[in-house]
Parts: sequence; structure tokens; C-alpha cells
Amino acid sequence: MLHRALIDIRVGGATEHAGIPQDCRLLVKTLGITNNVKLSVLIHPDFSVRKFRECVETTPTLAAALLLNGSGKQYGNDKARAGRGIRRLLRRLRSKMGERSPYPIRPVDGAMSDAVWRTYLSPTLSHQDRALLGKTDIFISAIPENRMQRWRSWPMLKTSGFDFVIFPDLRSVTVSPGTTKIFRFHDALPIVASDMFQDRASVERQFKLLANGCRDSFLVCNSEPTRKQLLRLFPELEARSVVIPCTMPDFAVWKGSDIPLGRIVADRRAAHAGSGKSPAPPVPTEGQEFVLMVSTIEPRKNHLGAIDALDRVKRSLGRDIKLIIVGAPGWKDKPVLDEIARGVQGQSIIHLSRVPQEELVSLYQKASAVLFPSFAEGFGFAPLEAMQCGTPAVVSDVAAHRWVLGDAALYADPYDTAAIAHQLSLLLTDSNGEGLRRELRSKAANVLDRFTATTTSQQWSMLLDRLRSEQHTLVGSR
Repeated sequence: MLHRALIDIRVGGATEHAGIPQDCRLLVKTLGITNNVKLSVLIHPDFSVRKFRECVETTPTLAAALLLNGSGKQYGNDKARAGRGIRRLLRRLRSKMGERSPYPIRPVDGAMSDAVWRTYLSPTLSHQDRALLGKTDIFISAIPENRMQRWRSWPMLKTSGFDFVIFPDLRSVTVSPGTTKIFRFHDALPIVASDMFQDRASVERQFKLLANGCRDSFLVCNSEPTRKQLLRLFPELEARSVVIPCTMPDFAVWKGSDIPLGRIVADRRAAHAGSGKSPAPPVPTEGQEFVLMVSTIEPRKNHLGAIDALDRVKRSLGRDIKLIIVGAPGWKDKPVLDEIARGVQGQSIIHLSRVPQEELVSLYQKASAVLFPSFAEGFGFAPLEAMQCGTPAVVSDVAAHRWVLGDAALYADPYDTAAIAHQLSLLLTDSNGEGLRRELRSKAANVLDRFTATTTSQQWSMLLDRLRSEQHTLVGSR
């Protein structure tokens, strides 16, 4: 049975190394190689401009060109033509009425595929995957991202002709009858770890969507611990949820690269690292020993614990071991950024951002170990990426890591920096480090096999077959 599936890829436009954009791009690859799926991708803006919507409906390829060019928001900007009195009132009324009407999707000429590739997919996928987009139809809608982030507002996306529409995370949106809506569910952390998030909106939105908004949807969780967390909060979603893990990026195409460490650091040093009164630290020489941490800078990632743990290890071993942090600022990040800045000035920390996959693979290969001591996770890409490169990881002892990594990593209580330091020391101590590293590498192959595109593609294929046969039970009404 051939399934016509549409996947929203707007979040793939994020440039930094973050889980949801990465999972979205890899899902395009996974579904693109699934034999019983005819895949299409959907692009749409993060803004609402009436003239842009008209452009989408009349000349969608032009609208896509404007969106990819970054000038869609300025196209026919209503504010520039604002008048007074009754004309302004009429314009606002037309705008509100337009927001309530369904958002159509329109096909985009295939000549745009390279631009779509560069904008949304190339930060994770390799050039060998680019041919997939050439076989994939591209659609555009004017549905604004921010409208789909309001749980009180439920715009309709006209998805007639598609059996499935897949969103990279939760959305406040309805779809046409006959289309099954699938949400990728990454974690319930905005609820269960709400103290680590920025604002009320993210907490309230996730709770309301899960409590009221998923009765016409299906949730595909990225791990069994994520699903258990979901069902503990919302047991009524048991019949509407399943586990299919994230697909891992295939690093084989880049593993032959040996990019000099000094060049990576010089090119990718985070902007704040060289700011202020102190000069930027010197670029490290090749062979510099370092531990790598790859994640967005936010409270749950526990950067402060990682910094303290490595400081303990360096004092114990008496070696100059740098901590290289790859990741952009996220939220509630000032204490971490302040500590990173002190480490940069003291030449113990190197902070990088916007590191492309080829250079990231080189960092993984050169690192002595990877640290990932998060307080909470739904999945976690970095330890698996390190595993592909033969580099062992010390991770927090949380359920998601145990489920994903099995016995191929070292675990520590994320609240106990002495425990993190102890596990890290085991990898870095000459007397036992190499033997332990070999043991972890030998266990990695079985772990990695669970997350290849071939493996997860088969799981998606079986899920779509099942949902199609049960479609009448999954399509409801709000």
C-alpha cells in the first residue's frame, strides 16, 4: 500500500546543532527511503502577511523564492500601506477573516529543490542524501508558524490528497478529513522539568495540547522512556502513541576527513568568546587533549556540572585538558555563559558555534571523551554521534540514556559532579583508559544498529500501514 505523506520541515531551517531540527531532517531521509511512502515536504513562514498569502495562492514558486530569500515578510507588507479610519478597519477585518479561513498548500516547481536543500536539510544530511529531495515534491503554505504555536488557535491546513501529515513536534493545527495527523513527540520536559524552561507559554502550551489537542492525532515518541513519561501524565493517549527512535546521521561519509583542530577553532569560535576586555585565547595546536560537549546552552544540559567535573579531573591528573563546548545560547543561559567566558579567558574552555557536520565529526574523532551530563533527556544525539566516531561518552544516569545507549557508555548521577569526574577519569587515565575504551567500542555496534535509517524506515513503514488500516478510528473532530 503506497502512502502519500507530507512532512513539515520549517524547523529544519535552524542552523545550530539541536535535537528537533536534526530529527526533522533525518526523518525526511528516513521516509524518503521508505518503499511504501510517496514523500512530499512542506515549507511555510514564521510570519503572517496578507500579501504573502495571496502570493502563495497565486504564484507559489515565487512565494517559495521570496521565503528562501528571506524577504517574504517584507513582500507587500500591510503596515507600509496602513491608512486611517475606515480603510484601516476594513483591512484589519479582512486580515482576521483570512486568518480564520483554511490555509491551502500549493506545489512548488522542482527547480527549487537545491535551495530548499541548502536552507532546511544540508546542516545534517550529506551530499549523498541530496538526490532524495530531487524525488520529493515540494509544497508551500502561508500558514504562520506562530499561529500553530497558540493552543487556543487552531488554523486548518488543507491537506486533501495526503494520507498523512507529519509535524516535527506539537502543533495547534487541524487538517483535512481523510488525512491522519502525526506529531513527533520528543519529551514532556516543559511540564515535568518546567523550572528549566524560559516562560509560561511553553509549559501551558504543551499541557493544553496533550490534554485537549491530540484526540485527532497520533504521537510518535522518540524513546520508550519518553512514551512512559507521556502516559504517566496523559494515560488516555496510550492508544494514540508508539515508539520509533530517532535516526542517526550517517557519519561514514565524513569520517575520512581530518580537519586541523586549529582551523576549526579559528573559524567557529563563538562570538562572545573573544569579546570583552580580555583577548581571545590562542588557537590550540594539533594534538591538544580535550573533552567535547555538544548541546544547546540551557539549564537541563548541565554545563556547569560538566565544567566542574573536568576541573576536578585536571587537578587530579595534572594535565592540560580543554573543554570544547559546541552549541548556541538557548534560555536561562547567563550563569553558564558567564562561566564559559571565565573559562575562555583562563584558556580552559573553547566555545564554538555553527559547526558543520564535517567539522563536528572531526571534533568527535579527536576528542578524548564526550560529556553529556543532562539532568533530563528524551533521547540525546551527541553520545550516539560520538559512538559512531569511536569516542566514548560519559552521560547522565537517566532513563532515556539507559534505553538508548545500553552498556556502551559510562553513567553518572548528573547532580554529583564528583561521580561525573570519576567516570571521566576512568577514560582518561593511562593505566586503564585504553582497555575501557576498547570495551565500549565493542559494544557500540549493536547499539548503533537500532538507529540506522534502514532500521527506523521499516518501523515507520509498519506504523503507516497500521494507521492506514485503522484510519477511521484516528480521525476525529475537535
